[in-house]
Amino acid sequence: MKHTISSVVLFPLLLSSASAHISYTNRNFGTFDPSLGTSSQTLTSTVAGNYGWADATDSDFGDSHRLRAFRFTLSNAGYVNLSVQGLANANPLVNVLNPGFSIYSGLSFVAPAELAHDTAAASISYLNDLPGPAKEGAFRSLVDFTIGNTTDLITLYNAGHVADGTAANYGSALGINGDGSYDNFVTGTFYLPAGDYSVFIGGTDYSSQSDANNRNLSTTLTVIPEPSTALLSGLAALALCIRRKRH
Repeated sequence: MKHTISSVVLFPLLLSSASAHISYTNRNFGTFDPSLGTSSQTLTSTVAGNYGWADATDSDFGDSHRLRAFRFTLSNAGYVNLSVQGLANANPLVNVLNPGFSIYSGLSFVAPAELAHDTAAASISYLNDLPGPAKEGAFRSLVDFTIGNTTDLITLYNAGHVADGTAANYGSALGINGDGSYDNFVTGTFYLPAGDYSVFIGGTDYSSQSDANNRNLSTTLTVIPEPSTALLSGLAALALCIRRKRH
C-alpha cells in the first residue's frame, strides 16, 4: 500500500532492467503428463521482500516485482501439488520467507515477445482507467489479473492459492485460503486441466513493506494421476465385499 506506481517516476527506471519484467527464466518446472504416473521437480529462487503476495490481496493491487514467477505445462488433466519452503538467507538478520502462492491458467509474455511489467505503457494505461484507489501495480493474488508491455495486455486466470499463516499476518481481505500456521511453509493440491500455468510466489507478511531484502525459497511441484475408473470400481467392489463380510 506504500508503492503506488507512477508513469513519470518509476517507468523510466524499470524499463531498462530485464529483472523488473515478468520472466520464467530458470523457473520452468517443465511439462508433465499426470496419466503416466507421479513425477515432481524442485526449483530454488529468491524473492524481494516478505509481503508481495499479501499486499496484492487488497483493492490497490500489488507490485509483481515483489513476487517470483514460475511456469509449468500439463499435457493431460490431473492433480498438482505445489509446496513452497522459505529457506535461510545469506544475511542471517533477514527473517525467513513466509510464502504464499497463486496459480494462474496461462502465461505472461515470453521471449521473443516484449516482456510484461507493472510500469509498462500498456499496464499503466489499463490501471489508470480502473475505478477505486490508485494502484500499486497490476498483480492480484486472489483473482485474475491483467498486465502489459509497451503495446499489449495479457490476462492470467486464477486457478487457486494458499497462504502461510492467518489474517494476523496476511491481512483481512476476504477469501484468503490460509494454512493456519505461520511456519515458513505452505502447500496445496489442485485439480487442473491440460494447459500452460503460471505460479507467482511472494511473502505473506503484509506489515513488512519497508523491507525489500531478498528471501530464499525452494518450491516443489508434484503431479499426481487421477484415479482410473477401473481403480475406483475396484475400490468400490472391495468396500462392498468388506461390508458383506461384516454382515
